[in-house]
Amino acid sequence: LHPRVRRQRQMCIRDRFYNSFYEQKEGSDLIVLGTVEDYSCFAGGIEIATDISLRVDDVLKGDMEAGEHITVRKPGGAVTVEEYLQSMEDAGITYWNAEELKAEYSEEKRRENYIQISFCDLDPVIGQKSLYFLEKDAEKELYYRLCDGFGQYVETASGEYVNAYEIADAVSYTHLTLPTNSRV
Repeated sequence: LHPRVRRQRQMCIRDRFYNSFYEQKEGSDLIVLGTVEDYSCFAGGIEIATDISLRVDDVLKGDMEAGEHITVRKPGGAVTVEEYLQSMEDAGITYWNAEELKAEYSEEKRRENYIQISFCDLDPVIGQKSLYFLEKDAEKELYYRLCDGFGQYVETASGEYVNAYEIADAVSYTHLTLPTNSRV
């Protein structure tokens, strides 16, 4: 990891935060229980994002069937220094740290070292089960978590669902227990 690139504060993709479970439910296009099957990180300009391939295990709100696969995009992730620099160059962006990174890392080291951007959020784990409150981006044919990490509750060993943002930030925990086979 590049030492100059550290965690950045969580940013909501809308102009407001959802203060309650009810507001999250009402603001979501789709609410699913899903399992991470795969993920990939990529750089686009100066931004780094992660696309999560999610198998839908149960649908609590929205028009979808269990067993379908969707892509959920979240901000942050890890790419090589080389990929990051190339994405800026491809986008025609001159960024304050690009020359610094080129000077600090040889070509070989740029392919071996990573830049990670984390928005006080969890990295995906294959097999991880979560409850997702999602907004659909019809143009890109993918979904975004409602207010990023606030729109994901990760299943714990005890069967409770804990908000991803709170786990990553390690400040407090919001627990949510879902009844089996029920719709929200």
